[in-house]
Amino acid sequence: MIEREAHDALKGHNYTLLKKRMHLSDKQEQALAEMITLYPTLGEAYRTA
Repeated sequence: MIEREAHDALKGHNYTLLKKRMHLSDKQEQALAEMITLYPTLGEAYRTA
């Protein structure tokens, strides 16, 4: 159950991850930076895409 709670932090941010960085709002940019910090594997995948 703890794993599910950890992934709930990503809920609602799928377009933040799919949008090109130059098209993100300031709020989305901040959320993306936070997600990359909290989820290093996700950050690595985002940088290689």
